[in-house]
Amino acid sequence: MDNFIVSARKYRPTTFKSVVGQDSITATLKNAIKTNQIAQAFLFCGPRGVGKTTCARIFAEEDALRIIATKSDGALRDALSIFDQLVNFSGNNLTYKSTIQSLNVLDVDNYFSMTDYLFSENKTSALLLFEEILTKGFDGQHFIAGLAGHFRNLLVAQNQSTVQLMEVSDSVKVKFIEQAKKIDSLLLIRALELANNCDFNYKLSNNKRLSVEICLLQINANYIHSIRPTVRQSREGK
Repeated sequence: MDNFIVSARKYRPTTFKSVVGQDSITATLKNAIKTNQIAQAFLFCGPRGVGKTTCARIFAEEDALRIIATKSDGALRDALSIFDQLVNFSGNNLTYKSTIQSLNVLDVDNYFSMTDYLFSENKTSALLLFEEILTKGFDGQHFIAGLAGHFRNLLVAQNQSTVQLMEVSDSVKVKFIEQAKKIDSLLLIRALELANNCDFNYKLSNNKRLSVEICLLQINANYIHSIRPTVRQSREGK
């Protein structure tokens, strides 16, 4: 016999678009996501049946569902299996944070921070962040592959016509667009090439950690080289 599901759960809306009669509320929540202006807490108030729980669930699960889709590599059956496991672990309160913790996924904020360090005169912070990531138990190849993907998204974000190619939430998309404005596209292409080569040769390296660190230092060196043309020219003239 199939498990019985009460109608309130069976027919509960799963997207903001399917919520009826709360246009102002759903618009506010969607705009908060798009502009990345998400408060520390949201208070959903009102009488029974107006959609408080529904809106709260949709607002928490949007980024979490994208992580599940990425982890399942496009396989629907795997995605459903992962989703069931997470629900069993987290209950009905399925959030982005609980999802990345359960699936051992590196938070995208690490890649945003790493990119800020690499494209500045702050290589020390880049190496320390990599150390922190390894200390948390993440694999070096997992990190460098994710960094290559981050650079790819930044390149895509530099052109309005290709922004749609990013498979991320609207709030994260805004962050990519803002960070992409700060970095030269040629430097990004070179960084993507270096990260991709490091990922490709990772298993062949005798010192895997060092190979990633060298890659990070090379990316940073390219940036430093690009912002110091006067120093470069003086050295070449000697």
